[in-house]
Amino acid sequence: NTRMEQRRKVLEKSEDVGRIETETLVNYETVAMFGREKREVQTYDIVRKEYTDERVNMLGLFARLQLGQQSIRLFGVCIGLWLAGRAAVYGLGGDDNARISPGSFVIVQLYIQRLFN
Repeated sequence: NTRMEQRRKVLEKSEDVGRIETETLVNYETVAMFGREKREVQTYDIVRKEYTDERVNMLGLFARLQLGQQSIRLFGVCIGLWLAGRAAVYGLGGDDNARISPGSFVIVQLYIQRLFN
């Protein structure tokens, strides 16, 4: 599942960022004593950028998935309302006596709305 893989990558990067922050803060005196502040900052910047890139990729993937789901939902609503409108105007199965009333059309519309909310 692509969504779960992307989520795992973001969590791993987040853990890396947290680990580096914690290690650097806890061992600040040691880092300062050996003059590695610049190196730690560079490492942190690299890991933070990787995390940000993965997070942006994940959000982009989620946005595309949501767009696909909404498109499918909208298509289903349109088809359902088109069928109900057709039944209201032309009747069920082409039988003029089997038309649904405008009130029934509204009920179908409300049912479809409730179904997807």
